Amino acid sequence: MQIKHVPPGLEPIQDCAFQRRPYMPLKGEEVVVQIKVEGAESPVRAVLEWRQDGSPMPPVPGEAFQGAAQDSHYFSFSLGPFHELADVSYRFSVEGSTEVEVTPYYNFSVVERRGLSAPALLYQGENSAWAIFPETAVEFSWDNGLRIRVLEKDGAAPGEAVESVKVQLSPAETLEITGAGWEVRREGAALVQVDLAELELLCAKDGSVREIKYHVQTPVRHIFGLGERFNQVDQKGLSTVLSVVEKFTSQGEYSYIPIPFFLTDLGFGWYSSSKRLITYHGASGLTLECRTAPQGVLYEEWWLFGSPQSLLKDLHRLTGKAVLPPKWALGLWISANGWNTQEETLEQLKALEQYELPATAMVLEAWSDEHTFYIFNDAQYEPLPQDRPIRLADFNFPEGGKWPDPKLMAEAVRKAGLNLVLWQIPVIKYTPDACQQLQDDEAYAIKMGYCVLNEDGTPYRIPENWFKGSLLLDFTNPEAVKWWFDKRAYLVKDLGVKGFKTDGGEFLFGDTTKTYDGQLGDTAHNEYPMQYIRAYHGFLREHLEDGITFSRAGHTGAQTVPIHWAGDQRSAWSELRAQMTAGLSAGLSGIPFWSFDMAGFAGDFPSPELYKRSTAFAALSPVMQWHAEPRSGQFFYTDRARWVNDRSPWNIADLYNDPEVMEVYRLFANLRMNLLPYIYQEAVHCAQSARPLMAHLAIDYPEDSRAWTVHDQYMFGRDLLVAPVLEEGAEGRRVYLPQGTWHDFFTGEVFTGGREIDYTCPLHQVPLFVRDGAVLPVHLNKARIMGACSPQGGVSNKLDGYEILAFLCFGGDALGFQDDLGNDLEYNGGTVRGTGPVKEVLVVDALTPGDAVQLCGRGLAGTLMRVEERK
Repeated sequence: MQIKHVPPGLEPIQDCAFQRRPYMPLKGEEVVVQIKVEGAESPVRAVLEWRQDGSPMPPVPGEAFQGAAQDSHYFSFSLGPFHELADVSYRFSVEGSTEVEVTPYYNFSVVERRGLSAPALLYQGENSAWAIFPETAVEFSWDNGLRIRVLEKDGAAPGEAVESVKVQLSPAETLEITGAGWEVRREGAALVQVDLAELELLCAKDGSVREIKYHVQTPVRHIFGLGERFNQVDQKGLSTVLSVVEKFTSQGEYSYIPIPFFLTDLGFGWYSSSKRLITYHGASGLTLECRTAPQGVLYEEWWLFGSPQSLLKDLHRLTGKAVLPPKWALGLWISANGWNTQEETLEQLKALEQYELPATAMVLEAWSDEHTFYIFNDAQYEPLPQDRPIRLADFNFPEGGKWPDPKLMAEAVRKAGLNLVLWQIPVIKYTPDACQQLQDDEAYAIKMGYCVLNEDGTPYRIPENWFKGSLLLDFTNPEAVKWWFDKRAYLVKDLGVKGFKTDGGEFLFGDTTKTYDGQLGDTAHNEYPMQYIRAYHGFLREHLEDGITFSRAGHTGAQTVPIHWAGDQRSAWSELRAQMTAGLSAGLSGIPFWSFDMAGFAGDFPSPELYKRSTAFAALSPVMQWHAEPRSGQFFYTDRARWVNDRSPWNIADLYNDPEVMEVYRLFANLRMNLLPYIYQEAVHCAQSARPLMAHLAIDYPEDSRAWTVHDQYMFGRDLLVAPVLEEGAEGRRVYLPQGTWHDFFTGEVFTGGREIDYTCPLHQVPLFVRDGAVLPVHLNKARIMGACSPQGGVSNKLDGYEILAFLCFGGDALGFQDDLGNDLEYNGGTVRGTGPVKEVLVVDALTPGDAVQLCGRGLAGTLMRVEERK
């Protein structure tokens, strides 16, 4: 028998049927707690035993109700409203027909809302000020932006007593603090105003502050950020809870990567360093509800000022510099969960060769035994010791097994020009048929304390859903991390694996779970995905210069451990639009390198039209990648036309008997490889500047009010404007072109900006515009053909050189070019100077007809220039 009770629930805004509601009850609120009982034989009786302020209270019998699981028992217990502040502890006793189970005690405090009881006493230091109240203290500091910290009520306040504080935050912004509140003004107009009389504290009986709620008056019209958001880019007028949530498809208001940061159209932004739950309300100004630390600094936030781009740079200054992915990771990824054998894996390489299609990365999800997740399926071995690193030589791979020669397979992937990425999950899996190695691993991890723990020191197990019952590795424990990667190092050292798809990480639930570094569940839930991914990132960096993680979940600092992808979406037009929203909002939250499953990965096959439009979008996004869910379905089977559900272009083309699928895919896949020099150079800039590679128009055009309202276009790097077609049956779309002159990449037509245009777009094109004055570094094939549906337009996936390095000049005559191969070139005034292995560059005048290059079917003039040595 097992009793499940997670007081905060599994998701902040959805009932899981075994939580406490409300989680933090106010005086006078009805309190109801629920449990789920698994594995008990009927009849089952449940009783809640509880204490109020240490005194025993009458037991409460459980009232049975019907929950989602038919083979489980659910009980609800009403504790009624508490009319006074109180500290409450409770536990459950459940009696089945053959056994009795009693849980540990759970605790909560009945709280009340309190305002600040008096105007503040103000003190000012050199770069700080303090507002002291009977209940708490608020510290202001303005060394770099405005930092505000809420402190315990006995916090020290050095400085001189003053009536008010007025300081210049920047040439434009002024901070004013009085005993009643604070505000930031710009040229006399209020940007941000906080009336401290409206600040609410949720306080327990002992006076401790459990949550802060305050309102911000601001005239902003647009609020962008708050992490990867699937519902809207502009969060003005919406409410959301900043909590990591795993949601299978149709994410809506949920987020795998919530980030406590936003920027606005009025040139200011907000960031909180808190890992605890924050609830944001964007109507009638702003309201923030922030859970607090138990002591010391209860809560910390920054108010930052400047353009959207400078605000993102400030965010990276506070949370960590972005890390540049290796160039191969910016190419083209292929993936499908169904590739669960060496034979099928090699078939994909043959298909790439047969259809003359490029790729730079291959993800294998179903490669392992599905027990340990570090041993190939069907491998034979004696039980492996826990005290030494695993070696490839520890295994025998039978000829008739699923992976008869992993080293040969890995070498074939490498020879085909692809980099191998393997799927991972941060669990020690629970399964009734656990192999001996998994049993040994679990026993050792529990013995050594390598897993996340419950409050009572027992191992925490995932209570529900994916990997239910499994242990979570504690990545804050250095010894646990070493033990974990000693089991996986052979994959990198012996097989040449270049990356890990670090899936999951959203499964640390409950407020009293604890990690080795002392965190409890109230912070560890949001922080755990980052601990997990940082560990893999660090492991790869120990062994490789060009390793990468590919992660779904995250929180503050996600930019330090690239790359992230949008998680699970169905093959549907609505999901494609949600992916666009997610990519833009992720970039506006400081994540430069983001990806999505092209045309979705779940459910029925995408239509040919959806596949083609999504291909065009993916080719001009930070990472181009296709993927498919398990063939039996991720959580349920979907009726479809064939068993093999791969989203490979050859499978989709064959399914629909539509050769145009392959033609369109080939065009955009080759275009991706053509543009890789540009993409990589822009990625370098993004890592240095905090600019998103897929940037909302407001990043480059913050003074353009129209740019703040366009949420289905973006700048891909600094010179390409992309406006994917996202509506079914559309033969084109409206496109907004900001001020300036723009060149249609596909047709060469010139447009004047500052207006919307109607753009007709066949399926083998995408609205793609080049900023006037741009020079694009590209990789051309020897035939000098770019943007063709035929194999003749292909360029290889080789990344250690160029067939032809070309500079496409769209009215520009200057470019500084650096790459990862040692080339450092400068094109200026008709000459190319520099150093590196490239000795010739084809300079193409993209505005003049000629026969030097074929770009999307039109001939362009060009000159092959020798690289002059830089003096």
